Parts: sequence; C-alpha cells; structure tokens
Amino acid sequence: MDEPFCGWTIYYRPLDFPHHYAVRMWRLVEDSAVPQHYLVAGLYDTLEEARMDIPVGTICVGREEADDPIIVETWL
Repeated sequence: MDEPFCGWTIYYRPLDFPHHYAVRMWRLVEDSAVPQHYLVAGLYDTLEEARMDIPVGTICVGREEADDPIIVETWL
C-alpha cells in the first residue's frame, strides 16, 4: 500500500468538543489493523457545515448500528 487509506467521520458533540459537530480524518496504514493519525479536521455548528468540508469524491457510508451514538456518519 503506497498511500494510506483515509476516511472522515462526523461526530455530534464529542466529549472533547461538546458544543460542536467535529470532523475527524483517520488513516489506515500498512501493517496496522487500527486507524492511525486521528486528526480533528474541523469544528462546526451544523451538520451541513461539517459535510461541506468532506473531500469531493468521497462516499457517505452512514453509520453502523454498533457505532458510538455520537457518530453521525462516515465518508470513504
């Protein structure tokens, strides 16, 4: 794998930013089963604002039933 696989997850009121939506970018790197380089990409007042910073060309995969309730959706 030359380039890491990246995704973006939108959270609603996470503990570290309890008054905002937060977008976090994560990467899967070679030889690792867990995401690394977990970064805050931005803080937003609305879901629509958060979605505006998701990179063009990504696809919303929603959320899994087992996800933490603060996870709104993930984009790949």
